[in-house]
Amino acid sequence: MTSRSALNELASFRRYRPWVFWLALAMTTSAIGLAQLSETPEPTWRLLWVGMGLLSIILWFKTTQRVIAYVLLGVALGGGLMHERMLHWQAQSIPPIWLNTTFPAQVLVDGIAKPTALGWSVLTRLVDSPSPALTHAKVLLTFPKGREPLAGEEWSVELRLRETQGRYNPAGIDFAAWLFAQNIQATGTVVRLTASEPSESSWHWQSWRWLAMQKLLSVLPADSDFTGLSVALVLGEVSAVTDEQWRVLRDTGTLHMAVVSGTHITLVAGLAWFLGLALWKLAPSQRYPAVLVASLVALFAAVGFAFLAGMNVPVQRALIMFVMLMMAVWLKRSLHPVLTLSWALIAVLLWDVGAVMQVGFWLSFIATAILLWMLTIEGGRLQRLVLLHLGMSLLLAPFLLLFFQQIPTYSALANLLTAPIIEWLLVPLLLIIALLAWILPSLATLLSQLTEQLWALVWAMLSEIATWPMAVLLLSPTAWWHGLPDNTQRLTLLDMGRHELVAVWQTPQGDWLMGTGSQHGKSHSMETIILPSLTALGVKRLAGVVMSDNSEAGQKGLNVLKQRMSVEQTLSSESCLQGKMASATDALPIQGWWSDQGQCWLMMNPKAQLPAFALSWQTPKANDWPHHLPIIAPALSTKPSASSGKVDLWISAGSPVRSGWAQQSFSTQQQGAMTWQISEQGFSLFKAYKPANQRFYHPQE
Repeated sequence: MTSRSALNELASFRRYRPWVFWLALAMTTSAIGLAQLSETPEPTWRLLWVGMGLLSIILWFKTTQRVIAYVLLGVALGGGLMHERMLHWQAQSIPPIWLNTTFPAQVLVDGIAKPTALGWSVLTRLVDSPSPALTHAKVLLTFPKGREPLAGEEWSVELRLRETQGRYNPAGIDFAAWLFAQNIQATGTVVRLTASEPSESSWHWQSWRWLAMQKLLSVLPADSDFTGLSVALVLGEVSAVTDEQWRVLRDTGTLHMAVVSGTHITLVAGLAWFLGLALWKLAPSQRYPAVLVASLVALFAAVGFAFLAGMNVPVQRALIMFVMLMMAVWLKRSLHPVLTLSWALIAVLLWDVGAVMQVGFWLSFIATAILLWMLTIEGGRLQRLVLLHLGMSLLLAPFLLLFFQQIPTYSALANLLTAPIIEWLLVPLLLIIALLAWILPSLATLLSQLTEQLWALVWAMLSEIATWPMAVLLLSPTAWWHGLPDNTQRLTLLDMGRHELVAVWQTPQGDWLMGTGSQHGKSHSMETIILPSLTALGVKRLAGVVMSDNSEAGQKGLNVLKQRMSVEQTLSSESCLQGKMASATDALPIQGWWSDQGQCWLMMNPKAQLPAFALSWQTPKANDWPHHLPIIAPALSTKPSASSGKVDLWISAGSPVRSGWAQQSFSTQQQGAMTWQISEQGFSLFKAYKPANQRFYHPQE
């Protein structure tokens, strides 16, 4: 951008009186700031928000510099909305008495069910239950395998609820915060269906989406590898996208193009605009100008497609911006792009302030802001296109680093090559197929063969780029804080949930990983928890990996790890490092030991000057552990008996440390990962990864 064009852009921005920009910025900052408090503020804080709102009105009338007034108003609105959301969450929390117990209830299916290994995962609302405290609560339930629960159906079930505990680690997905953003009070399992069919069924707006999905699936090739991607591109339903496809899209930085985003809303609206102009030319009218007809057709198309796609945050943002653009056209007003984006930000927060807890919210608005700025660059068409993709990749990199601890190196090239095919060929073609599926299914089936060829071309390019050297850079802004002092070790127990143990052992001689994770829904914990945490801890290469088992999930985790990081050697604990493997591990700082009842323990530091300790992936049986060593293992249901002797240190993986079992008390009631420092003086707690938003992790008592 030249200096003159930059000055013109700034002058244009000032001319539009950008008070809405300051209002939006203050609302967002206040909302996300309040959400980080460790406890929900008292209801009396409402007086603070009202007072700030009144003060902003006084300042607006009494001063000429009204920016302060708009900022105060934004803080009052953002803070007040988030405060009310937090109070509502607290009031609707499931009482502890109803957690981890089975009870009958009537549930309303409130979304499209997604197939899982255990059955169907779907969002529901409790409409009838044994306690008024449970009624109207939103719950993410897993139905048993069999008939798919459909949106709008009411089922009589016996269910078992779990508290909304998330996993909190040095890095990775914060599941509990996601539940809060979705206003989901608990997760649970349907233990038994009391009837084989729903007791009642009513129309639900998600039913329309489900019906559209079935129609689209009926005309797409059933044996195609790309059917899931086609459905995701039209309806935003990603349950049929395979794990390998997710990996390729993520590693090439093209994930935004394979699901419904704001770009697709803009594309649909643009196509509908030209369709409206064509319709007007068929029957010209002086009473209804061509621009009015085209804008109305485009608006109806955008709104319809937004609901069809599920109205996620990026779609909401794009729809609001388009509605404002249409209003400016009707009123014959010009509107600055930054102010349009600011209005969209305010509208999304007013609709659902919890959106600030979603990564998609931030990436959508940040990417749009970058795009609007990049579009002001002067130059030729090809030059601007290349600079646009290059600039987007470079400017989004810090935010990808912050949220995911990784950067797709070749995202600019991947987007430059595949974006025209996806956005200008695949999306319009798939929308036409989705429409023809209702009226001319045979023609839709024929056209779907063309989508196969286009997907094959796109996937050939993406798959090749994903295999290039250094396709993904694993980085962390916190890694440089984790320097290891001389003659010191650190042991980090990751919060995996499900009483699963995965530990990172950092030593001056090299770093070790104990465990390779498991499958969590569509993703593997190696991708969502372990790798981001390794990066955040400053681990760049591994001296070795010890696998807890050789299951398919364990092997998959190991394969994903080796694609991202150098691993010198891999050991399996199935034989407890005995037999032939014992001689191979003799020089290593790890040895295997069988207990009296056949449980494998890994003896760490057996020959080092630092304190030795023992680790196991299984919950120990009574009096069945190496009593002379500190032990790390999944939680024991009862304390050791008096006859077992004193346990020097017990670190309970997957649950809080149990106090009273140690000579030194390391008691804590938090959820989250823990890092222990091991020196000649013994064990000391180095860091507890305690979430700031602790209230998301425990029900209201």
